[in-house]
Amino acid sequence: MEHEVIAGCLRVQVLSDEIVRVEYAEDGKFFDGNSLFIPARKEFTGCGDVVVRSKKTGTSVFFSGYELVLSADPHSLHGVVLLRGGSEVYSFGSEKNTGELPPLDKTSEVFAVADTPRISLPEGGYSAAREGEFTVEESAQDVYLLLCGGDYRKLRALYVQLTGRCALVRLSTLGAWNSKYFKYDEESAKQVILDYEKYDIPLDNMVLDTDWRAASDRGIGYDVDTRLFPDMKRFMDFAHSRGVQIMFNDHPEPLDGADSVFSAEEIAFREKKLQSLMELGLDMWWYDRNWSTKLKSPAAGVKPETLGMYLFSEITDHFYRKKSGEAKPSRRPDIMANVNEVTNGTYIAIRDSASHRYSIQWTGDIGSDGFSLAQEVDTLLRASESCIPYVNADCGGHIGNPDREMYLHWIGFGTFSPVLRPHCTNIVARFREPWLYDEETLAVARAYFKLRYRLLPVFYAAAHASYLTGEPICKRLGWNYPDDRETLACRTQFMLGKNILVAPVFGALPMPVKAENYLSPVEATFYAGRSPKGEPLARTHYKALALSLDHTSPLEPVPVYDFCARFETDVRFAEDTKLFARLDDGATVYVDGKCVLTDDTLHSAQLFPLGSVSGGETHHIVIGYFQAGGEACCELLSCPAQEPEKQVYLPDGTWLDAFTGQVCRGGWRRKEPSFGETPLFIRCGALIPLARDAKNTKEQTWDKLTFDFYPARAASDEGFLYEDDGETLAYQDGAYRTTAYRAHFDAEEGACVLEFDRARGSFDGERACARREVTVRVHCFGEQFGRAALNGEELAFECIGKDPSAFPLAAEGGARDGEVITAKFTQDVAKSYQLKLYLAERK
Repeated sequence: MEHEVIAGCLRVQVLSDEIVRVEYAEDGKFFDGNSLFIPARKEFTGCGDVVVRSKKTGTSVFFSGYELVLSADPHSLHGVVLLRGGSEVYSFGSEKNTGELPPLDKTSEVFAVADTPRISLPEGGYSAAREGEFTVEESAQDVYLLLCGGDYRKLRALYVQLTGRCALVRLSTLGAWNSKYFKYDEESAKQVILDYEKYDIPLDNMVLDTDWRAASDRGIGYDVDTRLFPDMKRFMDFAHSRGVQIMFNDHPEPLDGADSVFSAEEIAFREKKLQSLMELGLDMWWYDRNWSTKLKSPAAGVKPETLGMYLFSEITDHFYRKKSGEAKPSRRPDIMANVNEVTNGTYIAIRDSASHRYSIQWTGDIGSDGFSLAQEVDTLLRASESCIPYVNADCGGHIGNPDREMYLHWIGFGTFSPVLRPHCTNIVARFREPWLYDEETLAVARAYFKLRYRLLPVFYAAAHASYLTGEPICKRLGWNYPDDRETLACRTQFMLGKNILVAPVFGALPMPVKAENYLSPVEATFYAGRSPKGEPLARTHYKALALSLDHTSPLEPVPVYDFCARFETDVRFAEDTKLFARLDDGATVYVDGKCVLTDDTLHSAQLFPLGSVSGGETHHIVIGYFQAGGEACCELLSCPAQEPEKQVYLPDGTWLDAFTGQVCRGGWRRKEPSFGETPLFIRCGALIPLARDAKNTKEQTWDKLTFDFYPARAASDEGFLYEDDGETLAYQDGAYRTTAYRAHFDAEEGACVLEFDRARGSFDGERACARREVTVRVHCFGEQFGRAALNGEELAFECIGKDPSAFPLAAEGGARDGEVITAKFTQDVAKSYQLKLYLAERK
């Protein structure tokens, strides 16, 4: 390779001006193939200028303003140092592979990606017809330095360039989902699809959880339960005829006798079974890791979760490539999987630099309370900043019974999340379909679902940008306002693009009970087994009840698994307080002698309400807890009984409160959301493309669009409309088009100027319209407009009065913030247009 330097057992490859690789090979045999963590190393072309200088003390490699120093007689990568301007910016220190990127304001000069353990990938990929074998090198010394210069945007762009991009999902995947753990049969599954049509709620995707299979008692196997679905292809055809994709959940167990996921028999088995159901018309697989048994990883440093994503994605991709042949591009291999190291809502860290590549990922089985919703917002931001763009929650909670207001808080959050997937298990009091609530709740939920579809042009453009640069679809406020420390610290709000600020509603958030609230130590008595029988194994006491164990014993001689404990203490709070227990697994809880919780189920850490206690009084707590397997958790939490005021932070500028119609300045703002309202603020100056309402993405075409404009004299906007066939990988070969747009206020002319450039690029298919009906919808904000001109020619416009009942971001009709004007024209996508909206002369 050009720009390669070999010094003894060290090799330096300057892959680009901003990425350099340093590798140690004791036997002098360096590695040039693709690996799981570095899947496309051969695509790099080198750096413009590399200078090598040898000294007695070692070798220096100069490039891009950096100096890489290598020792004269290396026996490892230790001693490798990178300098800039004579100052050290990196030195090797036993790097381990990680996918956890630093917070925006803590981005270092250099970020290291270690290809350790190194898993080489054969040319044929994960297929029984592969050429070559997988190999694993647990202790490979191979590190890539990303020279981002402390720039958080550049770091993520370099990261996805090196470690692989997350392929753009199908447009339909960004549409609405129906999902629940439920034992459907053919007729009941069909009826759900028909009910979405009946209640006028759009739907693109439907999940059949584990009970589609004959071996539903164990949740494994690949034989369809023909008692429930006598003809699965017939059901698939029905769903497709209504524009709905179908996903199956799979809890894969390792094939008996297979050493790992890379065993030839494992590959052949998984490929045959997964693809046989795709032959029936299955659109997507949900790779749902098992809690009791997992696929076998060949490397200690790579978890089965990541390898499962790899094999499911590869098998799906190979199936579609085989179906399409060489003549046309293949379908996008969308799958769903667990976010690696987010355990049922609890964020740990993104452990490796491979899992971010694999389509949509969900955070596990979560609760339905405000705490869980707050946790999901935080996880969305953190995972997205590590280049996992399609992280999503069980919207509404896997467990729990949200009232109608809490349900709408979830739906509001999901509407602006990367994936809108309401979900629950089969033991809740009410499933998550909106018509199962009252008419008012149904109407609000319907409005959110339809808003989601209007916003698809915004989501799709953000998704393509994420594919190219690693930029999150939903991002921390600090991404757009890095000089504002409040935005960098805020983890309860997020931005969709740069114009839409979302502040989900959680209510009071439970926090661990403070040590000063305990009037006596927590007396802990441990027993063997899951019920307190026989002699205790051990006794101890704690200052606070905050037991959290990661496959370890609480103390000797208590076992790691299958133990139980009795915790007893007294607490007092200054004011009325709500109590909660976070449990993994179950417990029976008494407060002041009254049983407030009985949970004898096995699950990961989940939050359970225990009711309220009075302030100023002593309250006696007794918890009978048991741990079955896996992690263990028993924590006591609390929050004020009185709901706190909702506080929203607005960055510098002018913002429209989309639900109240008020225009407000930046800073902290008290907010009292009305029923069904997820606080939503739109940056003044914004120009937002909106699609029209439709029952799914198959029916929603973009030959008719509204550009919703929020004029501001001191602010401007620019963006682009991204279009492709919505279905295949052709975009990766350049088959897409972008249409840039801009908006600003011209003070000299006293006019708002909107510009729509001609489309750049092209693609094939039904979505490739040559002409587009454009409606420009201008929020007047008290201004009066006298005339409009399109490319210098007079253009008629219509005035529409204020509508206090209008839902935000409507594509037509009135608005809550006051009068709007609409101007319409037909756009030839090959031509540019300029629309000027002149302010009326004031008398």
